[in-house]
Amino acid sequence: MFRKIPSSDKRTSGALRNELGNLPIKGKKRWVYLLKTYPRQCFAGMLISLMLSALLAFVIPIRHRTEQTNDPQQLMDEIKNLGSGMTDEVRSLFKIQDELKKMAELKKEVESIMAKEYLDARDSLFLENALRQLENYNHLNPADDED
Repeated sequence: MFRKIPSSDKRTSGALRNELGNLPIKGKKRWVYLLKTYPRQCFAGMLISLMLSALLAFVIPIRHRTEQTNDPQQLMDEIKNLGSGMTDEVRSLFKIQDELKKMAELKKEVESIMAKEYLDARDSLFLENALRQLENYNHLNPADDED
């Protein structure tokens, strides 16, 4: 049953043609004859099958959903808690992005001050404040770490 059948024809269409013989040609001729002799009935059958398919596409999933949801209060609770975890994650990512932008700006300013030959009082005060801010950014909150 699961044995390979060797074939000299490497194309799939040739292998199917050898396997099925004239069956596809006969089937095509019968369909053409049926469509030529009964065109209105075939068109009506096509429309009926399309309408039936559309009707079943809308009716069957609705019945399936109503059977699964027994308690509407439980459904509302699930909907309220659905996106809370994701919104917290996205909010924390935006917060990290803002902090990184501030640190990058601070780094550029510190590098520009360090490139100067002489520092005045304003520059030294700015560097002290920059060091404090960098220390605040470096303190990691253990609750922010992922598990």
